[in-house]
Amino acid sequence: MTRSDLLLQTKLHVPRSRDDVLPRPRLLDLLKRGLANPLILLSAPAGYGKTTLLAQFAAQTAEAIVWYQLDPTDNDPSIFFEYLLESIARRCPEFGTTTRAVLRQMNNVTAEWQRFLTVFINDIVENVPANVTVVLDDYHLIDNPLIHSFVAHLLERAPPQLHLLLSTRTDPLIGLARLRARRELTEIRAYDLRFTPEEARALLAQTDIPQLPEESVRAIVQETEGWAAALHLALNSPAIDTLLTSLSGSNRYLFDYLSEEVLAAQPPEIQIFLLRSSILERLNADLCDAVLKIDHSWKILTALEAQNLFIVSLDAHRRWYRYHHLFQEFLQEQLRRQSGDEIAPLHLRAASYFEAVGDMDGAIRHCRAASATEKLADLVVRAAPAYLKNGRLQTVSRWLTAIPETLIARHPQLALYRGMILVTWGRAHEAKSALLQAQRTFAAGGDKSGESRAFNQLCRVAFFEGRYTESLNLNREALHRMEPEDHEGQMRAFREQAELWIYLGRSDRAVQAASE
Repeated sequence: MTRSDLLLQTKLHVPRSRDDVLPRPRLLDLLKRGLANPLILLSAPAGYGKTTLLAQFAAQTAEAIVWYQLDPTDNDPSIFFEYLLESIARRCPEFGTTTRAVLRQMNNVTAEWQRFLTVFINDIVENVPANVTVVLDDYHLIDNPLIHSFVAHLLERAPPQLHLLLSTRTDPLIGLARLRARRELTEIRAYDLRFTPEEARALLAQTDIPQLPEESVRAIVQETEGWAAALHLALNSPAIDTLLTSLSGSNRYLFDYLSEEVLAAQPPEIQIFLLRSSILERLNADLCDAVLKIDHSWKILTALEAQNLFIVSLDAHRRWYRYHHLFQEFLQEQLRRQSGDEIAPLHLRAASYFEAVGDMDGAIRHCRAASATEKLADLVVRAAPAYLKNGRLQTVSRWLTAIPETLIARHPQLALYRGMILVTWGRAHEAKSALLQAQRTFAAGGDKSGESRAFNQLCRVAFFEGRYTESLNLNREALHRMEPEDHEGQMRAFREQAELWIYLGRSDRAVQAASE
């Protein structure tokens, strides 16, 4: 498995702008003028039309726009950096070769991210010939301080051809006050995104509803506070007259009320499809068929898109979709209330699908959601080596936190992975207990290869703590148990042995180990 195999390509696709979306020239002009600054901040709660506006902007602007759709897994810096590189390289093929090579050489991204930042900026300067704007959509899902620091430092030293556009529900911790003081920040907020009465009338003109009186349109705008999701629902509600007299003024109440109207208006088969598929972050026909045990999901997805039923196409080929976030939240809540016992089996079928197509992160995510810890442990045992080799330590660490200690005790590989991660993060004392647990369990099962790997990591622990003689003894134990055909493992062990002899002042023995 290569690093590119671990990238979900739909996260880098610019969402398709629908022809029937109401143009909003005042906002598009704000975005266009904002490209004069290093950062555009598009900050508003869910349902204010941020992604729709950006898709519209990307379709109309002559500027180079690259897209990165964030999700919680991107809190791993290795994943974040890989996707960021790939998003720009798609638009600028000369970019990324040097920076990618440096990223692959880094043993500890957490400790070396500033080195990566320097090479990344130099790569932009040398290999991005014209302006490029990187859209980081759903940036509120990032809570890793290291990534915030990276973005802040990148903005501090950004070359003139690089611009960032952050779409978020909350203000990010990236030094906004400093950028604001320097007039290097364009801000578009909920107040700007609210629909005006004039825009509401234009939106109404796109529906089949007869022209409403001016006071009714203003009442809807006032009650919804111009909130795009609620306004769209209101103007497409078959019960709009009743709605105007029964609104409580609460956005949440309005959304729930109208969503129930929309859901109740669908045929039973579509209601079941919407509810059960709401557990999926992204949808395609094969995935929905596997999860819902049907064979015509492509027809339903095509019909939902045609109805504009809160579904967003994620690629030009219309293979992948997602629900509007608020609508998905509503569907998930309805599923919990109506059929809570179906949720775990749905997640397990999704996990099986992702496992079959080689998307181990997706499989593990759904196993966690189903609380299927036995299957989760088995998947992590199989998936972790490729992720660790590609530097995705935080992802594997996140997986391990979801596995009970009783299962880790039965799977020495999991204890070994935990120890390896802690050693790389410099937490040698914590790593030692996990590695000793792994070594004892491997030994009890007669697994010499596993025991050799545990001894190798214990050797690193002793080295980091300055116990070079003990480290050398552990190195020998690892070599003694290594499989004869494991030439790569032997090479690493002899190289480490040579370094240890140097620390012990024995250059003659170091030369001998290097020769081996």
